[in-house]
Amino acid sequence: MLNFQFFTFGGMYYWIDVYTFNGWRIQRNIWTKRCRLLDPYQIRRFSGKFDACKDKLEYIEERWKLQKPVSSRAIVFIHGLHERPAQFDEMALKFKKKYEIIYFSYPMLRHDFIHNAELLNALLNSRGDLTEISFVCSGTGAFILRQAISKDPAWLEKYNRSVFISCATKGYKIFQSQHNKLWFKFLFGEARYLLLEKNIELIPDMNKDYATIYGGKGDKKGFTPWFKMDNDGFVPVCDMKDPKARLSYLAINKPRIGLLKDKIICDLAYNFITTANFATGKVSKKSNSYQENW
Repeated sequence: MLNFQFFTFGGMYYWIDVYTFNGWRIQRNIWTKRCRLLDPYQIRRFSGKFDACKDKLEYIEERWKLQKPVSSRAIVFIHGLHERPAQFDEMALKFKKKYEIIYFSYPMLRHDFIHNAELLNALLNSRGDLTEISFVCSGTGAFILRQAISKDPAWLEKYNRSVFISCATKGYKIFQSQHNKLWFKFLFGEARYLLLEKNIELIPDMNKDYATIYGGKGDKKGFTPWFKMDNDGFVPVCDMKDPKARLSYLAINKPRIGLLKDKIICDLAYNFITTANFATGKVSKKSNSYQENW
């Protein structure tokens, strides 16, 4: 069978990450079950059955003399709805010298969060060589991780810390009266059910060490006036506060869009993953600090 090497979009809607190693990913199509091998630049290098893709990766690793992972520690980036793994590229630069970078891509509209959590567990369980796993989750990506951890997977003993960015821990109240509309079903697919507050409450709470970061204006108006309260343009700040987080950080005058690419936010995420504090130094004690300025 012919294999054409060509650029891809990384598989946002119809592909599942089933194996990842040092930036290379094997993805499976949700319709055909056919797999493809992508390099770190999202170029398709091979396609076929999973075993064939795995053999091809091992061949490329040996023939091309690919660089080995810099560490047995990994940082996993999980995007939210209608987001791409590439949005974490700037933040990944902070981690790449000390961590293996893993992007988890999933069919965000075709599967609900429970199914995607099972896919995440399968992906991480396949990496028995890792000794430590940390996470940075954007938006609804945090719900996938919470659901995955609740299943007590084998990889959980390697868990370190997580950072949740712009996660509506109490649900998306703006959608409460819209969930039966046709446009809502089209825009959010199978994931629409777990955007509602009553359903998010069914996802087990995070019982591991984590921090939250979110944007806002620090006033009573926020970026979107119809909320009539501080918000990041999409979600009210009050819905993103999480009293169970070790640390929380409100980025003043920073909207949701562009937050993941902000240098200070990247620094905060890196510091917490590596030291359990937003500032460099000693590990902080359990607290719920709420910082209202840079």
